[in-house]
Amino acid sequence: VGESDVALNVGVSGPGVVKTALEKVKGESMDVVAETIKQTAFKVTRMGQLVGQEASKRLGVDFGIVDLSLAPTPAQGDSVANILEEIGLESVGTHGTTA
Repeated sequence: VGESDVALNVGVSGPGVVKTALEKVKGESMDVVAETIKQTAFKVTRMGQLVGQEASKRLGVDFGIVDLSLAPTPAQGDSVANILEEIGLESVGTHGTTA
């Protein structure tokens, strides 16, 4: 029992997708916001899993893991700060924030 010599791991970035989903529930309760984030994270992770499994099958290697990251990428608007602002924080990176 152990790990194979070669495995395909998939990393997906989700801030932009989460922000887009939150735009659709603007003004809703925090329960709706939390559920939207949870459902969106599941969908993004599931897509990464399906793509990873198919790619590993075609490559003839084991499928490893899916890593959903909310870490920012260089892409404009792909930041957790945008998610926090969409939820209602006035401005990330201003007085009273840690960014």
